[in-house]
Amino acid sequence: MMNHSCELEIPFNDATHIQYIINSFAVDGERNEESAKEFEIEGNVLKIRITAKTTRMLRIATWSFFEFLTLGVATIEQFGEV
Repeated sequence: MMNHSCELEIPFNDATHIQYIINSFAVDGERNEESAKEFEIEGNVLKIRITAKTTRMLRIATWSFFEFLTLGVATIEQFGEV
């Protein structure tokens, strides 16, 4: 049972860019059973819900998400449309 959660809404200029980010996360998948990420696209906003069994795992999963998001956004900015 996941007892802790964090919900985020991140605006993008283009919904296509959101799909690139989500697809990038799908490649690796979740590496443990102690946390989970759920993605939703609403217009040009990426909505994410991160859940975890402990506050420590929530912190780690959230930090990991932002690291990956930062890399994804930098890649989109550098190379533009695929």
